[in-house]
Amino acid sequence: MNGRDYIIAAFRYYAAVESKRAVPKTAAEKKDVEAVEQTFFILRKQNKEHIVNAVKEIYFPDAGKAAKRETYGLRVKRVAYDTPTTERTVYRWINKAVEICARFRGLRV
Repeated sequence: MNGRDYIIAAFRYYAAVESKRAVPKTAAEKKDVEAVEQTFFILRKQNKEHIVNAVKEIYFPDAGKAAKRETYGLRVKRVAYDTPTTERTVYRWINKAVEICARFRGLRV
């Protein structure tokens, strides 16, 4: 698993914790939750709520279940249509969130 996949898994785990389907037990899980919370805090502080919303729309649904890449692609299309913006811009937003979260976890993506 590369750094990017790890951070995406952290977003999905955070969604499960937020919906009370999971409880962080290990130190790593707690750090993942803290990193996602810090990422959202930083983005909101920079008036980037649209990025937080995009991450939530793409990675939070069905957080406890296995997801496929094409599912993410369809969600990106929906966010791009609803925003309205381009799919490429939505991918840039997600990339920014992943990079911020990776920095908090000490990972390179």
